[in-house]
Amino acid sequence: MGKALHHQNEKGITLIELLAVIVILGIVAAIAVPAIGNLIENAKKDAIIANAQNMVDATRLLSVSKSGFSPSDGHMTFVPLGYLVSEGYMNKFSKHGLEVYAQNTQDQPTKNHVDTNWTNENNTYVVIENNGGKIEYYVRIVLHNNHLVLPYKNINDVNRDDITLHNY
Repeated sequence: MGKALHHQNEKGITLIELLAVIVILGIVAAIAVPAIGNLIENAKKDAIIANAQNMVDATRLLSVSKSGFSPSDGHMTFVPLGYLVSEGYMNKFSKHGLEVYAQNTQDQPTKNHVDTNWTNENNTYVVIENNGGKIEYYVRIVLHNNHLVLPYKNINDVNRDDITLHNY
């Protein structure tokens, strides 16, 4: 009887208990690491979407502040990111988490096109489109090394699935 009481008062853990704790920590880590990776990827995509929205907002400000800048009915105005930067409507994007956006400050906007002649260029830009008096904004983001991040798309329809991250 005295020997049974002696075992109940021992302090410490057994090897089995230690292994159980290590297995539990391993399971938690196996679940947490991919979840954190997804959070980081989603945060990068959200930042790119926010940058696209900022480009559209700067273009709206540009079209309001410069008279005659908006396209006539059935036409488009192409506004490159470099122009928004050179005119002071935006600060230059140095990085978005991966690489620098294509943004040549020598690029000039073109007004009243009827086609999407810039959609194949390696440039980051906003398009103002006038459809029967309804003004819509489209955006396209390309990295400086010509990798497409966000294809030409209406800003109201952009979501995380549209973004392609390029890891180097």
